[in-house]
Amino acid sequence: MKVLAAVMVFFIQSQLICGEEIGIPSFNKSDPGVVNLLEDGLEDWKAEDGKGIDNWIVRNRILTNYKHGSHLVTKKKYRDFDLSLEFLLPHKGNSGVYLRGRYEVQLDDHNTTDQIKSTGAIWGKIPIESHVYNGPNRWNQLSIRIRNNSVTVLVNRNPVIRSKELKGTTRGAIDENESAPGPILLQSLKGARFKNILIKEL
Repeated sequence: MKVLAAVMVFFIQSQLICGEEIGIPSFNKSDPGVVNLLEDGLEDWKAEDGKGIDNWIVRNRILTNYKHGSHLVTKKKYRDFDLSLEFLLPHKGNSGVYLRGRYEVQLDDHNTTDQIKSTGAIWGKIPIESHVYNGPNRWNQLSIRIRNNSVTVLVNRNPVIRSKELKGTTRGAIDENESAPGPILLQSLKGARFKNILIKEL
């Protein structure tokens, strides 16, 4: 019995280190819980610094950051959710998608060697398993599930982070209140484009 108890303690501790098993993001467009955050243009968004949105534009349901300026955040705050979007980066472009406004999922055309700073990584915190980014001036797909303090990330439908524990915010976070819901934040980068931004609360 003592051996069994010790094994159970070790298993529980290892699960805490690895993060809660949360599976992969799943979307069905017929699901009434799925919201397209570009359905009404920029209606669901605002500037992160409180200024006017003059560096982002939506045309034909494609969001473009056409000049340097404010980061974009959703007006609504989220806690646990699946997020799916497509992104296109210019040559050597560097952008990011912040979950709850605190954890940056890196989007980087320049870095292809450092896995903790490459596309799909939680910048400086959780490295990717492999590089599956398709390169600049091409559409790439990003899917994310965040539940409690665990995250799963897919790039071009390939898992690059699997149920890893989030430990501390990344640079550029809106605040340090990790227990609170927060917005989706898109980092400003001239020439970056986004489309099909879908979110489903869990």
